[in-house]
Amino acid sequence: ASEIGRIRAQVAELVGRAAQAVRIIQEQYRFAYSAEAPLLVAVSALAEGGDRIFAEEALRAGWPLDVVLPFGREEYERDFTTPESRAHFKELAARARAVFEIDSAPPDGDSSAAYETAGFVMLDHVDLVLAIWDGGASGGRGGTREILDEALRRDVPIIWISSAVDRQPVRWHQHESVPLFAGSKDPDNFTALLTE
Repeated sequence: ASEIGRIRAQVAELVGRAAQAVRIIQEQYRFAYSAEAPLLVAVSALAEGGDRIFAEEALRAGWPLDVVLPFGREEYERDFTTPESRAHFKELAARARAVFEIDSAPPDGDSSAAYETAGFVMLDHVDLVLAIWDGGASGGRGGTREILDEALRRDVPIIWISSAVDRQPVRWHQHESVPLFAGSKDPDNFTALLTE
């Protein structure tokens, strides 16, 4: 439970920093942006664990939630082992601004291509990836490591919160971790990440 609390606190801080950085960018480049408040949108598959923590903290901060599912909801819900997990998924999906269900039935029980497609669709719609990951080896096609590798190929910045080690979030860059803030609370550190 303490690990979940640590991860949740780190996600909440990063959601807040992202919002602050976007406001700074809007102010610095007001000639290029409208005066309307920036719209920050969380994109998640609502898988158990980190996906849901991120979705909850983004919703708590007032961000809309867009959900990308590897297949229809009923099929996807079979991935969740408990009735409580399925109910939690349904509750979060009901709060989403949009739910995109990829119409792909897993052939012969292999759902890896569908997960990979969902991961790629998410990458098509984000400017930054917040990865809550143990840093371990691949779990197979469409797993966290493969989606992060694709984000690197696409030059999408990645902030990594370790689910295995109690440490500050880092930037995952070219397959190595780089200190993100080096203890600084200066919002310009986050702003620089978003404007690279």
